[in-house]
Amino acid sequence: MEDYRYKFVSPDEMLDIHLEFSIDSGSVVNKHYHDWIEIIYLVNGDLQVQINNQTREMNKNEFIVINPMSIHSTRCTHGNTAILLQIPLRFLERFVPDIQAYEFIVDMDSKDPVVQTKIANIRSTLEDLWIAYQFQTEGYIFRCYSLVFELIYVLIHSFSEKIPSTELRKNQKNLHRIQTIIDYVKAHYRENISIA
Repeated sequence: MEDYRYKFVSPDEMLDIHLEFSIDSGSVVNKHYHDWIEIIYLVNGDLQVQINNQTREMNKNEFIVINPMSIHSTRCTHGNTAILLQIPLRFLERFVPDIQAYEFIVDMDSKDPVVQTKIANIRSTLEDLWIAYQFQTEGYIFRCYSLVFELIYVLIHSFSEKIPSTELRKNQKNLHRIQTIIDYVKAHYRENISIA
């Protein structure tokens, strides 16, 4: 049986999201999953991403959206720089209560000029988000949130599919079970936890 783990993602100190600029000379992130939407935007270099046993080779200026609770891993062999954005479902549920019903699918290879314009818009939004976060000028929090909302709007409007209700109920039941366990572990990880 393959080994994969739930990964605890921590939000940034001032925001309800996690954002970082990664300079990677070569590494492997083993299979894991979490209840956050994850977007990796490759500024330079290359990256191999595996999501639910499907592998994608990413190149410069490409990004990938990893849906919550998807088992994924990454492998960087030649070095890269990337923007990593992670947005918790619990944050988005305040604004889109049925956010769990959406699956995000972005076809980076689409020949449709409208799709390519929207992909370019997402790239630009991610770059602007990193600049706002990095320089933290007065009011930067509002700028960061406005860009995150713009990003989610474009993803929902142009790059999402609704999960059928029967499959969603099954996923939510499993997610609820997992979330109950995760919440317990978060609250009690410093204690001795028995099998029971």
